[in-house]
Amino acid sequence: SIEAVKEGIYLQGIGASPYDSDYFHGSPILLFILKPFLAIQILSIMFFIVSDTVVALLLFRISERIQSKWENEIKTERAILASIDIDRETKINSYGKKDTRNSLLLSPKDISKEKLASIVMAVYYLNPF
Repeated sequence: SIEAVKEGIYLQGIGASPYDSDYFHGSPILLFILKPFLAIQILSIMFFIVSDTVVALLLFRISERIQSKWENEIKTERAILASIDIDRETKINSYGKKDTRNSLLLSPKDISKEKLASIVMAVYYLNPF
């Protein structure tokens, strides 16, 4: 938390180890990087807003790519299922068992790329921790 970083900077400023209080658990480089931003409050606010926005956009892009890969895997799986001998009327496979694999697969139409990516970004922004 930002309070822990402030305490670590304070302890470092008075010549004590930032780890003496057992409140700060970050790396020393974190104190070095954040010290200029915390000196001026508006810079610290802007730093955290920009870093949160960058992380949210990265999560958005990552989830889009995962969704694309997922869609390709589903198409491949559907092609494999189409090649298996299944009676379309009874949905009984060649082993005499009911085929449930096709009903378990989500289709790419179930969740769009933009919707999934937006959900991931919203969960990141709304997470209180």
